[in-house]
Amino acid sequence: GGVVDYTLNNRSSGTGDDIYPAVGFDMNVGYQYSFGKKVSGHMRYRTQVFPVVNDDAELEPGVIHGPELGITFRF
Repeated sequence: GGVVDYTLNNRSSGTGDDIYPAVGFDMNVGYQYSFGKKVSGHMRYRTQVFPVVNDDAELEPGVIHGPELGITFRF
């Protein structure tokens, strides 16, 4: 086992004064289970794709994906 160090230098969708909103894609597939009327839990695999600026100031797709676990409490 070990730790992976991943650094993205510029997480914006533009450079300097040229920052603008980013439009991307978000998809997840999984299972949700209710523990009564107030609590539910979910297990999903989630993928997000969005534009990022590379070192040459060009847009390229950035991808985040992996398992997602969560609990929802209803009020």
